[in-house]
Amino acid sequence: MNGGDGPNSYARNSSNQRNGATTALTMIEEAIPKELDLKQHFPSKSGEPFRIADLGCSVGPNTFLLVGATIEAVKLKYQYCEFQAFFNDVASNDFNTLLRSHSWDDPDYFAAVVPGSFHGRLFPRVSLHFVLCFYSLQWMSRLPKEAITDECSPAWNKGKITCFGANRDVSAAFLRQFAVDIDSFLRARAEETVVGGLMALVIPYQGGCSDQKPIFLVLFDLLEAVLSDMVILGRLDEIAVDSFNLPVYLPIADEFMTLVEENGSFSLVMLEPITVPKVAFDARVMSSGIRAIVEERMRSNFPSEIMDEIFDRTYADVNESEIRHFVIENLVPSLWGLQKEF
Repeated sequence: MNGGDGPNSYARNSSNQRNGATTALTMIEEAIPKELDLKQHFPSKSGEPFRIADLGCSVGPNTFLLVGATIEAVKLKYQYCEFQAFFNDVASNDFNTLLRSHSWDDPDYFAAVVPGSFHGRLFPRVSLHFVLCFYSLQWMSRLPKEAITDECSPAWNKGKITCFGANRDVSAAFLRQFAVDIDSFLRARAEETVVGGLMALVIPYQGGCSDQKPIFLVLFDLLEAVLSDMVILGRLDEIAVDSFNLPVYLPIADEFMTLVEENGSFSLVMLEPITVPKVAFDARVMSSGIRAIVEERMRSNFPSEIMDEIFDRTYADVNESEIRHFVIENLVPSLWGLQKEF
C-alpha cells in the first residue's frame, strides 16, 4: 500500500475498509465472550500478557480501532491482565507513519511491529491469544508464473490484470496458489496460537449475483480498461501490461471453507457476511482508494512519471462509467471466526 500520509496514501484513502472493520467489530465483541476459551493458557496464571496480533496491518488508523476494541472485549470477560499488541506487515510497510499516527502517551497495551510475510511463521510457538487479519488474506504471496511469464500456457493472462473474468485455466492457477498460501497461513498460526485462542479473519469474497460484486473488482476492471487504452494510444508498452497482474484472489465462501477443513488446524465457530452500509458515489474517493492500494505494485512495470496520467484517466472513467448505476457495497466481506482446539 502507499505509505506516508499524503493525498495518495493508504492512510488517507482507506475509509471503505474502515466501514467494514467497524461493522465487523460488533461481531467480534459478541464472539469473544462466547468463544474465547483460555482455561489452559490464561495469561494471568503465568504472568504473561494477553497477546494480540494484527496481520497485514498496513499504514492507516484502522488497525488501532481493531486492536483497541478487541482489548476492551477481552477485559470484560477476563477482568484484568496486561496486553501486548503486534502490528505485522511486509518489511516494506511504512511502520514509521503507522506509529506516528497513534498517541502513545498513555497506551492500554505494549506495542511492537513485526515485519514479514504472514504466510510463514512470525511468532514463537503457543504465544498468541487472538489474531486479527482484516482485508489482507486475499493478497497472495506470489503470482502463478504461468499467468505472466509463459505466453504458450493456457493460463497466460494476456491483457488482464486480475484473474476475475479470465478463462478457467487462469482462475484455476490463481486458486491453486491461493490454496497453498491459505494452508501455509493456517499452519503457521496453528503453531503460534494457544489452545482455545481465536482468529478473526475478514476477507472479501465473490458473491453469487451482480449486486454483491465487491466494488474494488469493478475498479480493477476500470483500471484494466485504462491500461489497455493507453497501449492503443502508444502511452504504455503492451508487454508491460500483459506481464502485470495483481496477486489477488477472492474466494467463493465454499472454497474458503473447504481450505479450512482440509487444513484441519482450526475449527470454524463463526461465518457471517458483513453488511457494509451503501456509500454515496464519489469518483475521486474511489479512484484515490484504488491508487493507494495498487500504485506501489505497478511501479515495477510502469514508469513513475506516468502514474498521474494512469489514475487521472481512471478517475475520468469512474466518473463516466456505469459505476454510477452500480449498487455500491463497499467490499462485500465476510467474517470468519476460527478457534484452535488442540
